[in-house]
Amino acid sequence: MDEFLEVGQTWYVLDYKWYESWKDYSNYADSASNFGKDDPGVIDNSQLLEEDGSLKEKIVEDINFATVPERVWHMFVKCYGLANGQEPIPRPVIKMGTFTKVTKIELYPLPLLLAHYKHPTDGKLERCSVAMTIGELKVKMRKLYKIVEEAEVKLVGSYTSAEYDKLDDDSLTLEEANLQPRQFVVIIQKDGAIWPKLDTYKKTTASCFTSSTKASTNGTSAKSYSSSNGFSSSYSNGSLSSSSFFSSSSEKAGAPGLCGLRNLGNTCFMNSSLQVCTEPTFTVK
Repeated sequence: MDEFLEVGQTWYVLDYKWYESWKDYSNYADSASNFGKDDPGVIDNSQLLEEDGSLKEKIVEDINFATVPERVWHMFVKCYGLANGQEPIPRPVIKMGTFTKVTKIELYPLPLLLAHYKHPTDGKLERCSVAMTIGELKVKMRKLYKIVEEAEVKLVGSYTSAEYDKLDDDSLTLEEANLQPRQFVVIIQKDGAIWPKLDTYKKTTASCFTSSTKASTNGTSAKSYSSSNGFSSSYSNGSLSSSSFFSSSSEKAGAPGLCGLRNLGNTCFMNSSLQVCTEPTFTVK
């Protein structure tokens, strides 16, 4: 049953205790000492799932869960069944890594907040594979907001209500573009021959973040996700400040000392330390 991972495959997550009991029962691990063990019974992944059916965070492979290839999963379900009310937990095999690509099972897709610039309060939380390209995300958002193919669109990423980055290289993956969990991605549609003004976009982005904050206060606060994305030198993530993307008057974005530095994927500890240093009076002076 041991198989190598190949990009494009689908593997399935299942409870590790059940998997171990199956190995004992089937003599998979040691045919001499495990003979005569009890039937493992129906597959029950309840220990791996949140109340909403999503996969719990901070679970550990070979302690909490195991992964098996698609053909093995179907064999298990056919022989033992799956607990009532539970759905299978399929996960894709992808290439991950910014500089060095490694073949891995993507356990947690990247949660992004997707919005249309004309409807900022209509942000939708979507989970996307980090192997998805910016071009594929653009197609997904076109379908999501029913934008015809003939319309010219661009994507921008928002880190705060005052920062926004062009996402104009369709060949980059979401990981290479350094998109972070629960980051806003806004699709902007060209109005005839004119792109929306930067001022208009700023208001839209601010509305997005206000809406997100309200949602968190109403009991739908975000889970914390970890990301190991590194900064890709092939991606320009400088903040827009002129008519390089939109036609508009120049305007300085944000206020100093409120947001700290932007995380490049591996600078979070330095950024947080510097942010702490801006608070005590004696260090500020």
